[in-house]
Amino acid sequence: MTSKPPLTDLDRILREFWSFRLYKKGKKPLFDINPHERIRKGIWTDSGVDLTRFGREEGIQAGSETLALLKTSRKMVREGFLRRKTEHMIVEDVADIKHIMGTLFGSPERPPEGTALLGELLSSSIFHPLIVYASCSPFHEIPGHLKPARRKQRPHADLSPGAMLSGERKGAEEEGAGEDLVRLYRRKVDSGTRPRTSSGRVMKDLRDVLRFIYTCRDADLETLISSGSLERFAGEGLKNPYLSAVLSDLSRDEEGNVETAPHFRKRLGRWLLTSSLGDTVVQDLVLHLLSRLRSCPEKEAARLERSASSIMDPRSTLKLEELIFASEPERRHHFIRLLGHTGDRAAERSLRRLMEYSTVKEDRSAAEEAMRLLGVEMKGGGGGKRLKNKI
Repeated sequence: MTSKPPLTDLDRILREFWSFRLYKKGKKPLFDINPHERIRKGIWTDSGVDLTRFGREEGIQAGSETLALLKTSRKMVREGFLRRKTEHMIVEDVADIKHIMGTLFGSPERPPEGTALLGELLSSSIFHPLIVYASCSPFHEIPGHLKPARRKQRPHADLSPGAMLSGERKGAEEEGAGEDLVRLYRRKVDSGTRPRTSSGRVMKDLRDVLRFIYTCRDADLETLISSGSLERFAGEGLKNPYLSAVLSDLSRDEEGNVETAPHFRKRLGRWLLTSSLGDTVVQDLVLHLLSRLRSCPEKEAARLERSASSIMDPRSTLKLEELIFASEPERRHHFIRLLGHTGDRAAERSLRRLMEYSTVKEDRSAAEEAMRLLGVEMKGGGGGKRLKNKI
């Protein structure tokens, strides 16, 4: 294992200056530097870092190459027992990266001034990567000057599992390939392409199919997935090859095996919420699930909660908050946990109220779990009394 190279004098000066700059902005300095000690010793002043005092304190000898990379000024400072004025070097800023590049390699306006700075820059663990990046900047501008012949294209959809779970809309979906899905949501298909369950249930349209997916048992959904009837329903019934391709991709895991029901619901939910169907799904499918969750037997409620968690986003926050305070006490914990799955930090206020004021232990426990799902770090062992936002 190789050890990190020691910091150069230049890096130590840069670290000191940026710590000073952070402190001036009301933020914590780098590397546990004590700002009060720096101010007491006169190293940090109103105008910048006193390089003379800092160099004396840290044993730094700033050469001409180092000073060329900094914006400095000279100031008369009183020091010593007799309080005599002596000239000190003050670091006011770091030199602009374009100025440094011009000094090294020249510019159209002036020739290069030599490579005296090159060794100083290459030995710096801070400036070195900046210089490498800046030296590539001309290449970044080249594509802007190219004028290739263009033709209208429609990119294919990114149907990888990673894209489905990322919550991003890419490819053909953005280009309008799924724009007619809202129109197809209630369109009934021919009887020969209608999916049928083992219990004899027949699904006539996309709305029926989605409601079945999010309310049925895992075994029934996996049977439907493995039979390929979902792809046939979309491709032959709705005559939408895009939706058929999406369902086909979601029906297989990364190794090509039949996807499990929980993962299928989760991946499908992320796609639905970010597709053109998003608002329709929230207004129809989500409200349907929440309505059933409010009145069904408790055994079914636990299953519906797991399914509904896959299609939660901030659009459902207000409805969930309404149900939390309008439902029977024995049902509230389901809606409380679903509130955490929305990812909506605006729900934090309601969850705090439940944790601090609810007399029902199950509600407080569910609110604490929802807060963690929202990314709020719990302090003091829970209990709903000490919370801290996670950065």
